[in-house]
Amino acid sequence: MFGCGYYNFVKSSIAWTSVILSKFICVSSASKRRYRIGAWIKNKMALSNKPRLVQKNGRCNVKACNMRHRRMQFILDGYTSLLECKWHLLVFIFMVCFLVTWSLFALMWYGVVHWHKDFENIDSKDWKPCILNVRTFDSIILFSIETQTTIGYGFRYVSEECSLGVFLLVVQSIFGAMLQALIAGTILAKIQSPTKRAKTVIFSKWACICLENDELCLMIRVGNLRRSEFVGAQIRALFLAHKLTAEGYFIPHHLYEIPVSVPESNPQRQLWWPATIVHKINEESPLFGISPEMLNESDFEIIIILEGSIASTSMTFQGRTSYMPCEIKWGHRFSPMFSGRHIAGKHQVNFDNFDAIRPVEPSPFMSASEWWFERRDIESCYKRQRAFSSGSILSMT
Repeated sequence: MFGCGYYNFVKSSIAWTSVILSKFICVSSASKRRYRIGAWIKNKMALSNKPRLVQKNGRCNVKACNMRHRRMQFILDGYTSLLECKWHLLVFIFMVCFLVTWSLFALMWYGVVHWHKDFENIDSKDWKPCILNVRTFDSIILFSIETQTTIGYGFRYVSEECSLGVFLLVVQSIFGAMLQALIAGTILAKIQSPTKRAKTVIFSKWACICLENDELCLMIRVGNLRRSEFVGAQIRALFLAHKLTAEGYFIPHHLYEIPVSVPESNPQRQLWWPATIVHKINEESPLFGISPEMLNESDFEIIIILEGSIASTSMTFQGRTSYMPCEIKWGHRFSPMFSGRHIAGKHQVNFDNFDAIRPVEPSPFMSASEWWFERRDIESCYKRQRAFSSGSILSMT
């Protein structure tokens, strides 16, 4: 019925469809391979980007959930809640407080004026009103603002004919002074918050493990950007990892304090220049059995806490940061920051090298435990050679 032309069209359509499907199958198989590779890379990135307990900027990465009566507790601790608010929210709250108090007292003044029947006798020349030169509600709002802010233009004022008005004037004046004192104190305390001082304390991007006095040490650099000194600076290091107790109880977040020292600025730790925090990896260190191969597969976090007082304000502050295993460079050391040149009689510190690291050779690419046993064998061999050269072994024979 349709003829040969239709048959040829159907045949060619089937052929082209098979070609397109074969290409699509090849493309889909290639895309599947790419998807698997991308998923593998994504999993590796997710492994290296595990959530920290303390972020690099010092914020604690903990979210509280299922807290009952949380808002009520924050309201009861209102002053601290105001200090922890953002600046734009704090300004908005203060503006709302002013507008609400002005409006509430304006309504009270309107009730006083209405109680004194000033609007009914507004045109009477013999009548002495409670508030002079007040004719509308708008003028009452202006009078409320002038009273609370103590502007005192002199055009509107309370007369001695209204004792209730005098009492309300005293109440609003006291309330306005207390509100302004609260606002001024909150702003001053927020400006002087020591958390801003911690922004000028910087930590190195990387942590290094290298030999220091023939011992493997973990090194972290810390610096002070301001010229103001620290008083009684204390540096602590915490090791966060999983722990399994002897009873089989699993603790997902176990903090273990590791000893650190700052040889460059001991004993006062003034941090006049960038210093290096050193942790010796010995038998008591949790890093004692970790090798460079195990480091990338380990799951732990090292938290550095710097506490001290600001010399200019005598307020305490705290600077924090953390390091994951992927941020620890084995066999590297920090580059020196002192250039050796003196400008205007002052030592020059180059902060371009603050995060700069360089490889150290020779450096043992083994765990501290393996290095300890190897060093002990070397020392025993060296002592045996000295004893042999001095003739003590020959005399024993």
